[in-house]
Amino acid sequence: MKTIIRSVFFISILITVECSFTLPGNEKSNANKSNGIMLALLSVLNTPPATILFVPNLDTTKPFLSVVNHRNGVNTFVSNITLETNPGDATGTANNHLFANLTNSNKTAVFNVTSSGADFLKYIDTGSRPVHIYQDPAGKIWVMNDGNNGVDNVNAACNGSAVGSVTIIQDGAKGAAANDSGTLIKHLCVGKGHHKAIFTSSPKRAFVSSITDSTVSVIDNDPSSGTYLTVISTLSLGAGAGPHGFSYSSVSGKVYASAQTAGTVVSIDPGSLNTQTISTSKSGPSASSPSGQYIAIPGKDTTTDSNHVIGKVTILNVSTNALSTVDVSDVSPDHAMFSDDGNRLYVASAQAGSGNQVTNLKQNVLLVYDSSALPALTLISQITVGNANSGNRHLASMNHGSMTHVFVPSGDGNLYTVDSMTNSVSQTLNLGGSFNNAHFYTLGSAPTHTH
Repeated sequence: MKTIIRSVFFISILITVECSFTLPGNEKSNANKSNGIMLALLSVLNTPPATILFVPNLDTTKPFLSVVNHRNGVNTFVSNITLETNPGDATGTANNHLFANLTNSNKTAVFNVTSSGADFLKYIDTGSRPVHIYQDPAGKIWVMNDGNNGVDNVNAACNGSAVGSVTIIQDGAKGAAANDSGTLIKHLCVGKGHHKAIFTSSPKRAFVSSITDSTVSVIDNDPSSGTYLTVISTLSLGAGAGPHGFSYSSVSGKVYASAQTAGTVVSIDPGSLNTQTISTSKSGPSASSPSGQYIAIPGKDTTTDSNHVIGKVTILNVSTNALSTVDVSDVSPDHAMFSDDGNRLYVASAQAGSGNQVTNLKQNVLLVYDSSALPALTLISQITVGNANSGNRHLASMNHGSMTHVFVPSGDGNLYTVDSMTNSVSQTLNLGGSFNNAHFYTLGSAPTHTH
Protein backbone atom coordinates (compact mmCIF):
# COMPACT_ATOMS: atom_id res chain seq x y z
CA MET A 1 0.00 0.00 0.00
CA LYS A 2 2.87 2.36 0.82
CA THR A 3 4.33 1.70 -2.60
CA ILE A 4 1.05 2.61 -4.28
CA ILE A 5 0.81 5.84 -2.29
CA ARG A 6 4.35 6.82 -3.25
CA SER A 7 3.63 6.06 -6.92
CA VAL A 8 0.45 8.12 -6.92
CA PHE A 9 2.30 10.98 -5.20
CA PHE A 10 5.11 10.87 -7.76
CA ILE A 11 2.62 10.81 -10.65
CA SER A 12 0.79 13.76 -9.13
CA ILE A 13 4.08 15.69 -9.08
CA LEU A 14 4.59 14.87 -12.74
CA ILE A 15 1.09 16.03 -13.66
CA THR A 16 1.40 19.22 -11.62
CA VAL A 17 4.82 20.01 -13.06
CA GLU A 18 3.76 19.36 -16.66
CA CYS A 19 0.74 21.59 -16.32
CA SER A 20 2.30 24.48 -14.42
CA PHE A 21 6.02 24.71 -15.21
CA THR A 22 7.25 27.60 -17.35
CA LEU A 23 10.67 29.09 -18.06
CA PRO A 24 10.96 32.88 -17.93
CA GLY A 25 12.16 35.17 -20.70
CA ASN A 26 14.19 33.85 -23.60
CA GLU A 27 14.86 30.57 -21.84
CA LYS A 28 11.23 29.61 -22.37
CA SER A 29 11.45 29.48 -26.16
CA ASN A 30 14.58 27.32 -26.05
CA ALA A 31 13.44 24.56 -23.69
CA ASN A 32 11.27 21.70 -24.87
CA LYS A 33 8.51 20.13 -22.84
CA SER A 34 10.49 17.15 -21.53
CA ASN A 35 13.39 19.33 -20.47
CA GLY A 36 10.93 21.59 -18.66
CA ILE A 37 9.52 18.63 -16.73
CA MET A 38 12.97 17.42 -15.70
CA LEU A 39 14.11 20.88 -14.65
CA ALA A 40 10.97 21.39 -12.62
CA LEU A 41 11.39 18.01 -10.90
CA LEU A 42 14.93 18.95 -9.99
CA SER A 43 13.72 22.25 -8.54
CA VAL A 44 11.06 20.42 -6.50
CA LEU A 45 13.38 17.67 -5.26
CA ASN A 46 16.66 19.56 -5.06
CA THR A 47 16.57 23.35 -4.67
CA PRO A 48 19.70 24.88 -6.30
CA PRO A 49 22.10 26.98 -4.21
CA ALA A 50 21.29 30.66 -3.83
CA THR A 51 22.98 32.91 -6.35
CA ILE A 52 23.67 36.57 -5.60
CA LEU A 53 25.05 39.51 -7.57
CA PHE A 54 27.03 42.13 -5.67
CA VAL A 55 27.35 45.50 -7.42
CA PRO A 56 29.67 48.09 -5.82
CA ASN A 57 28.55 51.69 -6.38
CA LEU A 58 31.15 54.28 -7.40
CA ASP A 59 28.92 57.31 -6.83
CA THR A 60 30.40 59.03 -3.74
CA THR A 61 26.90 60.07 -2.64
CA LYS A 62 25.92 56.39 -2.62
CA PRO A 63 28.51 54.34 -0.65
CA PHE A 64 26.46 51.21 -1.31
CA LEU A 65 27.05 47.57 -2.05
CA SER A 66 23.91 46.62 -3.95
CA VAL A 67 22.69 43.07 -3.35
CA VAL A 68 20.74 41.45 -6.20
CA ASN A 69 19.14 38.01 -6.22
CA HIS A 70 19.49 36.04 -9.46
CA ARG A 71 16.93 33.26 -9.87
CA ASN A 72 15.47 31.60 -12.97
CA GLY A 73 17.30 34.07 -15.15
CA VAL A 74 15.80 37.14 -13.49
CA ASN A 75 17.56 39.72 -11.29
CA THR A 76 15.68 41.13 -8.30
CA PHE A 77 17.01 43.96 -6.15
CA VAL A 78 17.32 42.94 -2.49
CA SER A 79 18.99 45.80 -0.61
CA ASN A 80 21.74 48.40 -0.46
CA ILE A 81 24.31 47.92 2.29
CA THR A 82 25.70 51.32 3.34
CA LEU A 83 29.43 51.37 4.11
CA GLU A 84 31.98 53.93 5.31
CA THR A 85 33.07 54.65 1.74
CA ASN A 86 32.38 53.18 -1.69
CA PRO A 87 33.19 49.48 -2.01
CA GLY A 88 35.21 48.11 -4.92
CA ASP A 89 36.64 44.75 -5.88
CA ALA A 90 35.29 41.73 -3.97
CA THR A 91 35.57 37.96 -3.66
CA GLY A 92 33.28 35.33 -2.13
CA THR A 93 34.45 32.26 -0.21
CA ALA A 94 33.33 28.66 0.31
CA ASN A 95 32.44 29.63 3.88
CA ASN A 96 29.70 31.98 2.66
CA HIS A 97 31.68 35.17 3.29
CA LEU A 98 32.19 38.10 0.95
CA PHE A 99 35.28 40.31 1.27
CA ALA A 100 35.08 43.74 -0.41
CA ASN A 101 37.75 46.45 -0.49
CA LEU A 102 37.04 50.02 0.59
CA THR A 103 39.81 51.85 -1.23
CA ASN A 104 39.30 55.25 0.39
CA SER A 105 39.00 53.83 3.92
CA ASN A 106 42.03 51.50 3.82
CA LYS A 107 39.80 48.63 4.89
CA THR A 108 38.23 45.39 3.70
CA ALA A 109 34.59 44.81 4.64
CA VAL A 110 33.44 41.30 5.55
CA PHE A 111 29.87 40.09 4.92
CA ASN A 112 27.97 36.92 5.70
CA VAL A 113 26.05 35.73 2.63
CA THR A 114 22.75 33.86 2.97
CA SER A 115 20.11 32.66 0.56
CA SER A 116 18.24 35.93 1.12
CA GLY A 117 21.14 38.37 0.75
CA ALA A 118 24.09 39.55 2.84
CA ASP A 119 24.79 40.99 6.28
CA PHE A 120 27.75 43.22 7.16
CA LEU A 121 30.03 41.69 9.82
CA LYS A 122 33.13 43.87 10.30
CA TYR A 123 36.03 45.83 8.80
CA ILE A 124 39.64 44.64 8.62
CA ASP A 125 42.42 47.24 8.33
CA THR A 126 44.58 46.91 5.23
CA GLY A 127 47.47 48.78 3.69
CA SER A 128 46.94 52.07 1.88
CA ARG A 129 44.45 52.19 -1.01
CA PRO A 130 43.31 48.57 -1.34
CA VAL A 131 42.02 48.08 -4.89
CA HIS A 132 42.05 44.49 -6.18
CA ILE A 133 41.31 41.49 -3.99
CA TYR A 134 41.92 37.78 -4.69
CA GLN A 135 41.44 34.36 -3.18
CA ASP A 136 44.15 31.71 -3.43
CA PRO A 137 43.47 27.95 -3.86
CA ALA A 138 43.63 27.45 -0.09
CA GLY A 139 40.96 30.10 0.53
CA LYS A 140 43.20 32.87 1.89
CA ILE A 141 42.25 36.42 0.92
CA TRP A 142 44.91 38.63 -0.68
CA VAL A 143 44.32 42.40 -0.68
CA MET A 144 46.36 44.46 -3.15
CA ASN A 145 47.26 47.87 -1.64
CA ASP A 146 48.23 50.40 -4.31
CA GLY A 147 49.79 52.77 -1.78
CA ASN A 148 49.33 56.45 -1.03
CA ASN A 149 52.38 58.69 -1.54
CA GLY A 150 54.67 56.11 0.01
CA VAL A 151 52.78 55.86 3.30
CA ASP A 152 51.41 52.52 4.49
CA ASN A 153 48.98 52.65 7.38
CA VAL A 154 49.56 49.09 8.64
CA ASN A 155 53.22 48.19 8.21
CA ALA A 156 55.78 50.98 8.60
CA ALA A 157 58.33 48.79 6.79
CA CYS A 158 56.30 49.35 3.62
CA ASN A 159 56.57 53.14 3.85
CA GLY A 160 58.58 54.68 1.04
CA SER A 161 58.09 56.04 -2.44
CA ALA A 162 59.12 52.75 -4.07
CA VAL A 163 57.06 50.36 -1.95
CA GLY A 164 53.52 48.95 -2.04
CA SER A 165 51.94 46.21 0.05
CA VAL A 166 49.73 43.13 0.22
CA THR A 167 47.45 42.25 3.14
CA ILE A 168 46.77 38.52 3.61
CA ILE A 169 43.64 37.45 5.52
CA GLN A 170 42.44 34.06 6.77
CA ASP A 171 38.78 33.43 6.04
CA GLY A 172 36.63 32.61 9.07
CA ALA A 173 34.65 29.41 9.51
CA LYS A 174 31.14 29.16 8.09
CA GLY A 175 28.72 30.87 10.47
CA ALA A 176 31.53 32.46 12.51
CA ALA A 177 30.75 35.45 14.71
CA ALA A 178 31.74 38.86 13.35
CA ASN A 179 35.04 39.01 15.23
CA ASP A 180 36.08 35.61 13.87
CA SER A 181 34.89 36.05 10.28
CA GLY A 182 38.35 37.01 9.03
CA THR A 183 41.80 37.31 10.62
CA LEU A 184 44.90 39.19 9.48
CA ILE A 185 47.71 36.72 8.73
CA LYS A 186 50.47 38.91 7.32
CA HIS A 187 51.26 42.22 5.69
CA LEU A 188 53.94 42.08 2.96
CA CYS A 189 55.87 44.81 1.15
CA VAL A 190 55.94 44.54 -2.64
CA GLY A 191 56.69 46.91 -5.53
CA LYS A 192 55.28 50.33 -6.25
CA GLY A 193 52.00 51.11 -7.99
CA HIS A 194 48.78 49.36 -8.94
CA HIS A 195 48.85 45.60 -8.28
CA LYS A 196 47.31 42.45 -9.70
CA ALA A 197 47.90 38.83 -8.67
CA ILE A 198 47.70 35.20 -9.73
CA PHE A 199 48.43 31.89 -7.96
CA THR A 200 50.03 28.62 -9.03
CA SER A 201 49.68 25.20 -7.41
CA SER A 202 52.91 23.56 -8.63
CA PRO A 203 54.89 25.08 -7.04
CA LYS A 204 52.58 26.91 -4.62
CA ARG A 205 53.38 30.53 -5.30
CA ALA A 206 51.73 33.93 -5.61
CA PHE A 207 52.73 36.43 -8.29
CA VAL A 208 51.99 40.11 -7.65
CA SER A 209 52.62 42.71 -10.38
CA SER A 210 53.49 46.34 -9.68
CA ILE A 211 52.64 48.62 -12.58
CA THR A 212 54.81 51.61 -11.66
CA ASP A 213 58.15 49.89 -11.17
CA SER A 214 57.41 47.12 -13.75
CA THR A 215 58.16 44.22 -11.42
CA VAL A 216 56.52 40.98 -10.34
CA SER A 217 56.98 39.92 -6.71
CA VAL A 218 57.11 36.13 -6.27
CA ILE A 219 55.75 34.99 -2.89
CA ASP A 220 56.15 31.51 -1.43
CA ASN A 221 52.62 30.21 -0.74
CA ASP A 222 53.51 26.71 0.48
CA PRO A 223 52.62 26.29 4.20
CA SER A 224 55.23 23.52 4.55
CA SER A 225 58.04 25.79 3.36
CA GLY A 226 60.47 27.66 5.59
CA THR A 227 59.92 30.80 3.49
CA TYR A 228 56.10 30.63 3.58
CA LEU A 229 54.48 34.01 2.85
CA THR A 230 57.73 35.81 2.12
CA VAL A 231 58.91 37.44 -1.10
CA ILE A 232 61.44 34.99 -2.55
CA SER A 233 62.18 36.84 -5.78
CA THR A 234 61.44 40.08 -7.62
CA LEU A 235 61.27 39.80 -11.40
CA SER A 236 61.98 42.85 -13.52
CA LEU A 237 59.93 42.97 -16.72
CA GLY A 238 61.96 45.84 -18.17
CA ALA A 239 61.69 49.61 -17.94
CA GLY A 240 58.25 50.85 -18.92
CA ALA A 241 56.64 47.40 -19.08
CA GLY A 242 53.64 48.45 -16.96
CA PRO A 243 52.29 44.99 -16.02
CA HIS A 244 48.53 44.98 -15.58
CA GLY A 245 46.89 41.56 -15.41
CA PHE A 246 47.73 37.84 -15.49
CA SER A 247 46.56 34.60 -17.05
CA TYR A 248 47.60 31.00 -16.46
CA SER A 249 47.68 28.19 -19.02
CA SER A 250 47.20 24.59 -17.90
CA VAL A 251 48.72 23.53 -21.23
CA SER A 252 52.06 25.34 -20.97
CA GLY A 253 52.06 25.50 -17.16
CA LYS A 254 53.13 29.15 -17.38
CA VAL A 255 51.90 32.46 -16.04
CA TYR A 256 51.35 35.24 -18.61
CA ALA A 257 51.76 38.85 -17.48
CA SER A 258 50.26 41.59 -19.66
CA ALA A 259 52.91 44.31 -19.95
CA GLN A 260 50.25 46.80 -20.91
CA THR A 261 52.39 49.94 -21.24
CA ALA A 262 55.00 48.20 -23.40
CA GLY A 263 52.32 46.37 -25.38
CA THR A 264 53.83 42.93 -24.80
CA VAL A 265 53.13 39.73 -22.88
CA VAL A 266 55.76 38.16 -20.62
CA SER A 267 55.55 34.43 -19.87
CA ILE A 268 56.86 33.25 -16.49
CA ASP A 269 57.79 29.68 -15.59
CA PRO A 270 56.48 29.30 -11.99
CA GLY A 271 59.26 26.89 -11.04
CA SER A 272 62.42 28.24 -12.64
CA LEU A 273 61.09 31.84 -12.82
CA ASN A 274 62.54 32.13 -16.31
CA THR A 275 60.78 34.78 -18.38
CA GLN A 276 60.17 35.29 -22.10
CA THR A 277 58.81 38.42 -23.77
CA ILE A 278 56.19 37.81 -26.47
CA SER A 279 55.50 40.73 -28.79
CA THR A 280 51.96 41.92 -29.50
CA SER A 281 50.62 45.06 -31.13
CA LYS A 282 48.92 46.03 -27.87
CA SER A 283 48.14 44.20 -24.65
CA GLY A 284 45.80 44.50 -21.69
CA PRO A 285 44.22 42.26 -19.03
CA SER A 286 43.93 38.77 -20.50
CA ALA A 287 41.81 35.62 -20.21
CA SER A 288 42.72 31.96 -20.71
CA SER A 289 40.45 29.76 -22.82
CA PRO A 290 38.82 26.84 -20.95
CA SER A 291 41.18 24.40 -22.70
CA GLY A 292 44.24 26.40 -21.62
CA GLN A 293 45.55 26.35 -25.20
CA TYR A 294 44.87 30.01 -25.96
CA ILE A 295 45.06 33.39 -24.20
CA ALA A 296 42.77 36.25 -25.27
CA ILE A 297 44.45 39.65 -24.90
CA PRO A 298 42.38 42.82 -25.37
CA GLY A 299 44.21 46.04 -26.18
CA LYS A 300 43.86 49.37 -27.93
CA ASP A 301 45.77 51.65 -30.30
CA THR A 302 45.28 55.36 -29.59
CA THR A 303 48.28 56.65 -31.58
CA THR A 304 47.77 55.58 -35.20
CA ASP A 305 44.56 57.49 -35.92
CA SER A 306 43.86 60.78 -34.08
CA ASN A 307 40.14 60.44 -34.81
CA HIS A 308 39.56 56.81 -33.89
CA VAL A 309 40.53 54.32 -31.20
CA ILE A 310 41.48 51.02 -32.82
CA GLY A 311 40.54 48.15 -30.57
CA LYS A 312 42.67 45.00 -30.67
CA VAL A 313 41.73 41.48 -29.57
CA THR A 314 44.75 39.18 -29.83
CA ILE A 315 44.78 35.39 -29.47
CA LEU A 316 48.02 33.79 -28.24
CA ASN A 317 48.70 30.08 -28.88
CA VAL A 318 50.69 29.06 -25.80
CA SER A 319 52.34 26.11 -27.56
CA THR A 320 53.86 28.14 -30.38
CA ASN A 321 53.63 31.76 -29.10
CA ALA A 322 51.91 32.55 -32.42
CA LEU A 323 49.66 35.61 -32.33
CA SER A 324 46.47 36.40 -34.24
CA THR A 325 44.81 39.82 -33.93
CA VAL A 326 41.44 41.21 -34.98
CA ASP A 327 40.70 44.94 -35.01
CA VAL A 328 37.50 46.66 -33.99
CA SER A 329 37.15 50.37 -34.74
CA ASP A 330 35.99 52.93 -32.16
CA VAL A 331 35.92 50.45 -29.27
CA SER A 332 38.36 50.19 -26.36
CA PRO A 333 38.26 46.50 -25.35
CA ASP A 334 38.77 45.82 -21.65
CA HIS A 335 37.72 42.78 -19.63
CA ALA A 336 37.47 39.58 -21.71
CA MET A 337 35.66 36.44 -20.62
CA PHE A 338 35.15 33.06 -22.32
CA SER A 339 31.94 31.08 -21.97
CA ASP A 340 32.42 27.80 -20.10
CA ASP A 341 32.37 25.78 -23.32
CA GLY A 342 34.87 28.14 -24.97
CA ASN A 343 32.58 28.84 -27.93
CA ARG A 344 32.04 32.52 -27.12
CA LEU A 345 34.35 35.34 -26.08
CA TYR A 346 32.75 38.39 -24.45
CA VAL A 347 34.68 41.66 -24.36
CA ALA A 348 33.58 44.76 -22.46
CA SER A 349 33.95 48.27 -23.88
CA ALA A 350 35.56 51.00 -21.77
CA GLN A 351 36.72 54.62 -22.00
CA ALA A 352 39.87 55.61 -23.90
CA GLY A 353 41.40 58.21 -26.18
CA SER A 354 41.11 61.99 -26.43
CA GLY A 355 39.49 64.64 -28.62
CA ASN A 356 37.73 63.19 -31.66
CA GLN A 357 38.62 59.67 -30.51
CA VAL A 358 36.32 60.14 -27.52
CA THR A 359 33.59 61.65 -29.70
CA ASN A 360 33.62 58.63 -32.00
CA LEU A 361 34.15 56.02 -29.29
CA LYS A 362 31.45 53.43 -28.64
CA GLN A 363 31.59 53.07 -24.85
CA ASN A 364 28.23 51.33 -24.71
CA VAL A 365 28.78 47.94 -26.37
CA LEU A 366 29.51 44.38 -25.39
CA LEU A 367 31.50 42.59 -28.10
CA VAL A 368 30.52 38.96 -28.74
CA TYR A 369 32.94 36.77 -30.71
CA ASP A 370 32.59 33.24 -32.00
CA SER A 371 35.66 31.57 -30.47
CA SER A 372 34.77 27.97 -31.32
CA ALA A 373 37.62 27.70 -33.87
CA LEU A 374 40.50 29.46 -32.12
CA PRO A 375 42.77 31.13 -32.99
CA ALA A 376 40.13 32.43 -35.41
CA LEU A 377 37.70 34.99 -34.00
CA THR A 378 34.50 36.10 -35.71
CA LEU A 379 32.58 39.10 -34.40
CA ILE A 380 28.95 38.04 -33.96
CA SER A 381 27.44 41.08 -32.35
CA GLN A 382 27.99 44.45 -30.71
CA ILE A 383 25.26 44.53 -28.08
CA THR A 384 24.19 47.98 -26.88
CA VAL A 385 24.48 48.40 -23.11
CA GLY A 386 25.13 51.45 -20.90
CA ASN A 387 28.18 53.69 -21.24
CA ALA A 388 31.37 52.82 -19.40
CA ASN A 389 32.42 55.25 -16.67
CA SER A 390 36.17 54.55 -16.66
CA GLY A 391 38.99 52.89 -18.56
CA ASN A 392 37.97 49.51 -17.19
CA ARG A 393 34.76 47.55 -16.85
CA HIS A 394 34.46 44.07 -15.34
CA LEU A 395 31.90 41.50 -16.50
CA ALA A 396 30.30 38.67 -14.53
CA SER A 397 28.34 35.67 -15.79
CA MET A 398 26.08 32.78 -14.84
CA ASN A 399 25.37 29.60 -16.79
CA HIS A 400 21.91 28.03 -17.12
CA GLY A 401 22.66 24.83 -18.99
CA SER A 402 23.41 25.86 -22.57
CA MET A 403 22.51 29.49 -21.82
CA THR A 404 24.88 32.06 -20.37
CA HIS A 405 23.78 35.28 -18.74
CA VAL A 406 26.44 38.01 -18.93
CA PHE A 407 26.09 40.88 -16.45
CA VAL A 408 27.37 44.27 -17.62
CA PRO A 409 27.69 47.16 -15.12
CA SER A 410 27.50 50.70 -16.45
CA GLY A 411 27.94 54.34 -15.61
CA ASP A 412 24.22 55.04 -16.05
CA GLY A 413 23.24 53.19 -12.86
CA ASN A 414 21.90 50.14 -14.69
CA LEU A 415 22.93 46.51 -14.53
CA TYR A 416 22.41 44.92 -17.95
CA THR A 417 21.78 41.19 -18.37
CA VAL A 418 22.69 39.79 -21.79
CA ASP A 419 21.13 36.54 -23.02
CA SER A 420 23.69 34.40 -24.89
CA MET A 421 21.06 32.60 -26.96
CA THR A 422 19.63 35.76 -28.52
CA ASN A 423 22.64 38.07 -28.09
CA SER A 424 20.37 40.73 -26.68
CA VAL A 425 19.70 42.50 -23.39
CA SER A 426 17.08 40.46 -21.54
CA GLN A 427 16.84 42.71 -18.47
CA THR A 428 17.87 46.20 -17.42
CA LEU A 429 17.88 46.66 -13.64
CA ASN A 430 18.21 50.23 -12.40
CA LEU A 431 20.18 50.49 -9.15
CA GLY A 432 21.05 54.20 -9.30
CA GLY A 433 24.56 55.61 -9.18
CA SER A 434 27.46 54.40 -11.29
CA PHE A 435 29.23 51.03 -11.71
CA ASN A 436 32.19 49.42 -13.45
CA ASN A 437 32.19 46.15 -11.55
CA ALA A 438 29.84 43.27 -10.70
CA HIS A 439 30.52 40.07 -8.74
CA PHE A 440 28.49 36.89 -9.11
CA TYR A 441 28.47 34.50 -6.15
CA THR A 442 26.88 31.09 -5.63
CA LEU A 443 26.41 30.22 -1.98
CA GLY A 444 29.16 27.87 -0.80
CA SER A 445 31.43 28.44 -3.81
CA ALA A 446 34.83 30.07 -4.08
CA PRO A 447 34.90 32.05 -7.33
CA THR A 448 38.14 33.02 -9.01
CA HIS A 449 39.23 36.55 -9.81
CA THR A 450 39.22 37.27 -13.54
CA HIS A 451 40.52 40.77 -14.10
